[in-house]
Amino acid sequence: MLLALSRLCAHCGNPIPTQIHSQFCCNGCDTVFHWSQGHDFQKYYELKSKGSSLRKPQSIADSNRIRDEYTFLDESAPLERYAFTDTQGRWMEFYLEGVHCVACVWLTEKVSQIVPGVNHLRLNLGNSIATVCLSREGSFAAVATVLEEMGYRPHPIPRENTANTHALARKEDRKLLIRVGVAGACAGNIMLLAVSLYGGANGALGHAFQWLSFVLFLPVILFSAVPFYQSVWGSLKQRQLSIDIPVVFGILIGSIVSVVNLFRGDDRIYFDSLASLLFLLLSTRYLLKRTQQKAILASQQLHWLRPTHARKWNIERLRFELIRLDQVSVGDRLQILPNEPFPVDGKVLKGTSSIDTSILTGESAHVATNPQSIVFAGTLNLESPLEIEVTQAGTQTRVGRIIEATEKLISTKAKITVWTDQVARYFVAAVVVLSVATFLFGVGGSWHEAMNRALAISIVTCPCTFALITPLALSMTLGKLAQAGIWVKGADVLERLTEVKRIFLDKTGTLTYGSPKITHWDVSELFHSEILSLELKSTHPVGRAISQALNLRIHESTASLRNVKETPGFGIQGEFQRNGQWSLLQLNRAKTATVGTEVSVFWNEQKVGRIVLSDEVRADSKQAIDEIIGLGMQPHILSGDQRFPVLKVAEHLGIAEKFCVSGASPELKANLMKDYPLSIMVGDGANDSMALAQSHVGIAVQGGMEMSLRAADIYLGRPGVRPIAAMLVVARETLHVIHRNLWLSILYNGIAGGFALAGKINPLFAALLMPASAITVLLSSMAGTPQLKKALKELSV
Repeated sequence: MLLALSRLCAHCGNPIPTQIHSQFCCNGCDTVFHWSQGHDFQKYYELKSKGSSLRKPQSIADSNRIRDEYTFLDESAPLERYAFTDTQGRWMEFYLEGVHCVACVWLTEKVSQIVPGVNHLRLNLGNSIATVCLSREGSFAAVATVLEEMGYRPHPIPRENTANTHALARKEDRKLLIRVGVAGACAGNIMLLAVSLYGGANGALGHAFQWLSFVLFLPVILFSAVPFYQSVWGSLKQRQLSIDIPVVFGILIGSIVSVVNLFRGDDRIYFDSLASLLFLLLSTRYLLKRTQQKAILASQQLHWLRPTHARKWNIERLRFELIRLDQVSVGDRLQILPNEPFPVDGKVLKGTSSIDTSILTGESAHVATNPQSIVFAGTLNLESPLEIEVTQAGTQTRVGRIIEATEKLISTKAKITVWTDQVARYFVAAVVVLSVATFLFGVGGSWHEAMNRALAISIVTCPCTFALITPLALSMTLGKLAQAGIWVKGADVLERLTEVKRIFLDKTGTLTYGSPKITHWDVSELFHSEILSLELKSTHPVGRAISQALNLRIHESTASLRNVKETPGFGIQGEFQRNGQWSLLQLNRAKTATVGTEVSVFWNEQKVGRIVLSDEVRADSKQAIDEIIGLGMQPHILSGDQRFPVLKVAEHLGIAEKFCVSGASPELKANLMKDYPLSIMVGDGANDSMALAQSHVGIAVQGGMEMSLRAADIYLGRPGVRPIAAMLVVARETLHVIHRNLWLSILYNGIAGGFALAGKINPLFAALLMPASAITVLLSSMAGTPQLKKALKELSV
């Protein structure tokens, strides 16, 4: 024991129990010590050494319980199951119980400042999943420990199975519903007893009713109200303000006064008001949580990339049966019908077809598929049924990995979100100070009236509203955009869209169709059959355009063909048999500065025709540019093409020559984005990727999803620039809704708080009014503005 007393904690200075082999008496001291050292708070220890320790030693069982529970997370086998590693560090996901508002997000993300080795922690409010990134020295067990100490019990999520996450979410929702049910049942019975008491029941019967009300109130205060205690205790341990502090303050003060009066025989008890208050608070929290979850999840899921069901071979019934996608496993045999997307990555076992891979690669050419070919989730089967063996499913597919990587950026906060979070914290502090001052200084003439007013102030003013203002409006907008096939990388992107001054647009594939169209045809019908046969062998876009045009005139070519040779940058040639002799057909391609691409047709080296192709401007580009100019934006053309075709497109769209840049390399495009920092870059996600990544907001309108999601902030699931003007309107109007919600909240809380301070609102009426602010914000966000509704309708067409 003398040895134990000779070892003192490096943080608090108290004796370290012999069972703990560390320089700290508990995990809390360990965490605070390292956090202080990392933030240059060594001065604390210099000052403390001049005084005495005021901290009581924590019990051994309490200090070790959480640490022992999560130690397994740093062992090799669980790491293989739950964690993965990339260039940024080691990653693990946790489902957190008790997450209900933006304040929870702010508090949990402080873990990166408390636990050494945490690169960052991001909490997804929609599904309560915290994504943790550690350095090599970090500990997942330490992160889980601190999260539980904050009041959010963590559950590690296996990499290969997300079904467990949904089960945990349903379990937590059921638990909250049980708390709501208990509070509702008890509050209802207490109110029945209160009717008798208010009606004049007194004496022994009245006193018995009061005690019965107290007994019915116990499950409410000891069980239903637990989430509020956990939230406040967790935040106070981290020296932070929780939006639940005013609520807990009011509940505890009201309960203590009621119990004291019950024992004194005083009739002024508030069990009915407090039970009704907790029932209303829990009900509102549950409804708002469900609404918020649906909105945020809709904004974060690229549901249009993957189907939800698949046809799996049932070996017992000898047939394919439709099952949910989360029931598919590696090695299963699936059937993919024509015009259906592949739900998994796999290997073709049976059948031949062609596949549209543009969602991944951006290439418009269809890929021939045979047995043993590899196929990827998200691509589209075009022609014939295929049977495949699953090689990767769920998040392990190529599309799944892309989505998983890009969704790490989803929780990036907009600046206005950070600002409203700060407003919410100051508001909580102001409410606590006002309530305490009202109670202590006896506003109202008596301590009983002062307590009533303090309780009403803490209840009727709703800090939750400030926490809901921004994420609710942003998440609803992002959800509607996702349903329209427009993916936005994060909520901050919408805010950045309102800051841009100009817009740069790539030409080929963005303003134009990106594929050559025939504008002039001067070839005799005598050669149509041979030209079709030859161009069907070509892989060049010009060859595909010519063969597609001839297919409309000739359904099938019967010409005999041999010795086909295609020379990149020059053309294609082949020999045809006509009248018993073999003749040479040559199709020589050449780009011109005036008309586009010209194909010269030679028969036995004698020119017999001419075909001209050019990349036509999209039918909706002119209207889109006019709408962008109408919004006060200056459009520029930034293209790698030659000057003449760029100016020709600019003239058609009404863009002045001085706003056109031709012959731009990918590096030049990226440098221009540095020179014009508040600009939008619109491109196809391939050669424009550097500029898309460098711009203030990058929008990919065509090309490969894989490249687009890596480089751009917004991915449009359709070609053309028509949606861009509507996107600008959506961003601006969403910010207007947020500002409107903020002023509504300030107005409500100012008026309600003033009435409560003046004694015009009692605690029970305050409980009835409290959800009004949150409901008003919810309805305001759902209503939007007429311009916002119109723009979203245009995007969904």
